[in-house]
Amino acid sequence: MPTEVADSPAAEEGSAIHRAIAMGDFSKLNSDARVVAQQCVDFGERAILERGGDPINAHHEVGVTIPGVGKGTADFVAMIPDNDALVIDWKTGRVPSGLDVRRDPQIWAYAVGVWEATNATRIHACRFHPRVWDETREQWALFEGDRMPYQIALHRIVERSKPESPAVAGEIQCRFCRAKAACREFATWVGETYQEMALVPVNEALPAARLGEILTYRERLKLANRAMEIVEEQAKAAIRAGHEVVSPDGTRWELKPGATVRTLSDYDTARRLLEQIIPSDGLNAASKFSITELEKVWRLATGQKGKTAKDGLEAALHGALELVQRGESLVAMKGETT
Repeated sequence: MPTEVADSPAAEEGSAIHRAIAMGDFSKLNSDARVVAQQCVDFGERAILERGGDPINAHHEVGVTIPGVGKGTADFVAMIPDNDALVIDWKTGRVPSGLDVRRDPQIWAYAVGVWEATNATRIHACRFHPRVWDETREQWALFEGDRMPYQIALHRIVERSKPESPAVAGEIQCRFCRAKAACREFATWVGETYQEMALVPVNEALPAARLGEILTYRERLKLANRAMEIVEEQAKAAIRAGHEVVSPDGTRWELKPGATVRTLSDYDTARRLLEQIIPSDGLNAASKFSITELEKVWRLATGQKGKTAKDGLEAALHGALELVQRGESLVAMKGETT
C-alpha cells in the first residue's frame, strides 16, 4: 500500500495505481502511471513463473491480520510450490525507501499476516519499486522458521508508537512517524554523533567498526532529510499564506519560482514515434523515459551530438513533449531583517 503522506499528490497517484492493478483496469490512469502499473503486473507474473507457480493463483489487495498488532492489506499474494507464499509490496513513488527490506516493519507485517492466513512453510517477500533505478528497485527477503520473533518485534513497535508512549527515537519508529520534524528526541538522536563524524579523516582507511558507525549515521541523515522536506513544505505554505519566515539570525526566507523544464506529456505517442527510428532494445534501456535518458539513446542511435541531438529529439517527439514549471524553492535572503 502507498506510504506517502496522506492527501499528497504522490499518495493519491499511488492509491490510484494500486486500485487499477487490483481491478485490472488502467483506463483512468495517465500514460506514465499506466506504465508503472503494467510494470508491477509483469513483475508479479514473472516472479511467480520463476518459482514454478501459476499466475492464476495471484491475488491483489489481500486483507491480512497480524496477531496482537492489527490488520493490513498486502498488495500481491500468491501461493507457489512447496507450500511457499509470495508477497509483493508495490512502491510507486520516485524516492527510494530508506529502509532495507529485511528490516522493514511493513514487510514483516505482510509476511506475518500471510503466514498466519496460509500457514505457508516460507514467505518470499519483495518490495518492487518500478520508478527507482538502482539496487533498491527490487529487494527480496525470505521468512522461514519461527514467525513469533517478527510478531513480537511488530508488537513492540506498535506499543512504542502509541500517543501515550514516551518518545524513544530510533531508525524504525522515526521512519514511520510523521511528527519527526517537530520532535526534539528525533533531533537529538540524529545529531548526537555529529561532532564525532565531522572529524572523519577522508583519505585514511578506517576499521570496520568505524565504518559501521558512519553508515549508521548516514541512515540517520536520510531520516533527517525527510524531516527537512516536511519543514520546507510547511515553510512554503506559511509564506504563501502571507506569513514571514525568519531565522533567529535574521535570515529571511522567500519563494523563488522553479525553472521551466521539458517533460513527456504523452508516453504512448512518444514511444510510437521513437520506435520508428530507435530499435526497441535502445528504448528499453531508457524505459524510465526521462528526457535525459532519451537524449543519450538518441545520440547513440543517430550519431548526433549537442544541440543537434536535442533539437532532433524534440522534432521527433512532436506533441509528446510539454514545458512544465518545477515547484517553488526556498531561498535565504541572508543578512536581511524584517
